[in-house]
Amino acid sequence: MLGRYCRISITRVHEEVMLKMQSPNEEDVYKGLKLMRKKLIPCISLLLGDGRRGKCDQDLQLADSIRGDWCSLLEQSVVVPRDTLSTALTDFLETNPNAKIKQRPPVTKLSNLCQRFEQVMFSFLDAEN
Repeated sequence: MLGRYCRISITRVHEEVMLKMQSPNEEDVYKGLKLMRKKLIPCISLLLGDGRRGKCDQDLQLADSIRGDWCSLLEQSVVVPRDTLSTALTDFLETNPNAKIKQRPPVTKLSNLCQRFEQVMFSFLDAEN
């Protein structure tokens, strides 16, 4: 269940980043690159890492799908310089699953955590129906 939630969360971040990257607005594209570096790359490292939660085929398929989407950006017309995009993609494609994550996870209050847990559980029930 935790793995599914993790994949859903990563997918949502990825979709947001891709929308920003395909925007005709240069500012949005740079926001997408920043979001990719700060959120998506560390998540892919965690997804593929050998941490407490073992990786599964779905994790690998998601990572491959995301990498494919990012590689397709090289073929598209984007508003950032090609070398900026290439550097970002290199960082993304060379994601090291054994790398230490330097960014501290967000801190949340217990009451917020309980509320979020309820929301996640209800979303699973909705998805199954």
